[in-house]
Amino acid sequence: MPGEPLVVHEIHSEQDPLWPQWQAIYRESFPDHERMSEAFFTEKLRAHSTGPARDFHLLAMASPAGEVAGIACYELRRLSRAGVLWYLATRAHQRNRGYGAMLYAEITRRLRSAGASALFLEVEIPEIVAAQGEDRAQWAARRIAWYQRQGALLLTGIHYLQHVDQPFPPVPMHLMVHPLEPLDASRACAMAADLFGSALTQIGPPGLQGQKVP
Repeated sequence: MPGEPLVVHEIHSEQDPLWPQWQAIYRESFPDHERMSEAFFTEKLRAHSTGPARDFHLLAMASPAGEVAGIACYELRRLSRAGVLWYLATRAHQRNRGYGAMLYAEITRRLRSAGASALFLEVEIPEIVAAQGEDRAQWAARRIAWYQRQGALLLTGIHYLQHVDQPFPPVPMHLMVHPLEPLDASRACAMAADLFGSALTQIGPPGLQGQKVP
């Protein structure tokens, strides 16, 4: 695969030949309690052609031969002028090749073109996942730093709970925001409250942590 051009392909149906690889990478990349069910994605794909799910996107970054290197799931909320990145991952043996950054850049490009002013995403809290092992905490910290290098900022002053459609308790997570136009902490917090509703509680003055990219 090295040296081959990669193409970002959008999956619209369960019959897409790349869909099984998307699902496999999804299962290997995220723990059970952070994953939406297969039925959730099936419903979205079946609704895509009829309109209700037109702003819900499943992307696969693949070689011309059809080998998937990375996946993403994001949503555009038009009324809020915001995007939400629900999942992004690269295949385990193809990490550290820049594929994730390429896919992330494509998502922000698409959202800007659609008129979004910010992209929000969830990330694990290192101090919480440390209970599952120091390696897990280090990976969580690296993931936050990686998103900050792409231009995302850590939203502080809030408490957020991730919910999935499976029988697992909600999980505290950090929220990050990638401004797609000038955005201050107060506005970012207000947008997050609008997007996530009761899953988010403000617990202090809103703030943004990270290297702001012009």
